[in-house]
Amino acid sequence: MLKILYVEISIIGIVILLAIRFYLRKREYTKDLDKRTFKWLIWSDILILIFDAITWVMDGLEFSCSEELFLVSMMIYYCLVPLPSLFWLLYTDVKLHADQQRLKRLLILYSIPCVISTILVLTTLKTGWIFTIGSDGVYYRGPYMVVIILLTYVYLGGALAMAIRERCREKNPDRIKVCRYLIFFPIPTIILSFVQVELYGVTLIWICMAVSLLIIFLNVQSEQISKDTLTGLLNRGYLDSYLDRILTTSKGRPEVRAKYFAMIVDMDDFKQVNDTFGHVEGDKLLVAAANLLKQSCRLDDVVTRMGGDEFFIIGQRDNRDEVLCLRDEILDNVRLYNERSNEPYSMCMSLGFAMLDKQIKRPDQFITAADINMYRNKEKKKANN
Repeated sequence: MLKILYVEISIIGIVILLAIRFYLRKREYTKDLDKRTFKWLIWSDILILIFDAITWVMDGLEFSCSEELFLVSMMIYYCLVPLPSLFWLLYTDVKLHADQQRLKRLLILYSIPCVISTILVLTTLKTGWIFTIGSDGVYYRGPYMVVIILLTYVYLGGALAMAIRERCREKNPDRIKVCRYLIFFPIPTIILSFVQVELYGVTLIWICMAVSLLIIFLNVQSEQISKDTLTGLLNRGYLDSYLDRILTTSKGRPEVRAKYFAMIVDMDDFKQVNDTFGHVEGDKLLVAAANLLKQSCRLDDVVTRMGGDEFFIIGQRDNRDEVLCLRDEILDNVRLYNERSNEPYSMCMSLGFAMLDKQIKRPDQFITAADINMYRNKEKKKANN
């Protein structure tokens, strides 16, 4: 009865992971490095669930070549054990650092525990260190089986430490959210792996990992829904909810409200770039503008694309002079971009900002206040020209 239960649990995990993988394939989710790594993580857990189910079925069965087949299944199973944790460490590294060259440099180091684990498994045929299969066709743990588990802790613990370290350093609220779900993932798996070591015959770690991957997947989808697909900035939907949250949390706290500013950035003559050079060049200019704004702002500023050629920045500064400094820094960076660019067009921006004063009660009033000042800036530039 216990065998059937664990096989059913493995099948449920496989179905969950295959459903995620099928969805991601339909969404063409495999272009970026983090998404490819997440795909490998899913496949590694699917494979280990499959062989976990096979070993449960074969444990104690006797038929022609049953011992050999069971031995091969156990060997493959234990060789696979560190892989999901390795891919989780790789995924964590990519999500936090987004540096492919860094990952290539560290890949050999990251592979060491997996290589050690594989050697131990392959030599267990002679040593019996990891497992043995008795003459009755029953699986028995070896004296050093716990080493395989400890090697997986190296990966899970390393990923957890990396995520906690970045969370302590991070100020951007969206990056903090990413750190939080990266911290969450290894904890249930580590706890259940202790249970699995202590209680012989209990196998819950891989279904737990499948459920954790489902939660991560839902978080990633939520993250994607809030992003503008072209520029990678947060979108208008996120902006509206963020403004609502600010107005709610700062209610009755004038010292907090007074520090918030909203800045609208409008691309001048953008339609002319589209009409003259085509929409591909227009998109390239929008991406360049988005990157320039992110580089000009603080990490805890929220930079969004409102739509079309308009961007919106919201953050906190101690006074208007500091917001003026941000505006001037953006314009200086625009000037530097145009000096260094070889494009046949220039980047031009009109900016306007407003502080969150006590007269502002709704998000649209905050946006309108900044919008009015942006159009004043645009009209002033036209008059000067």
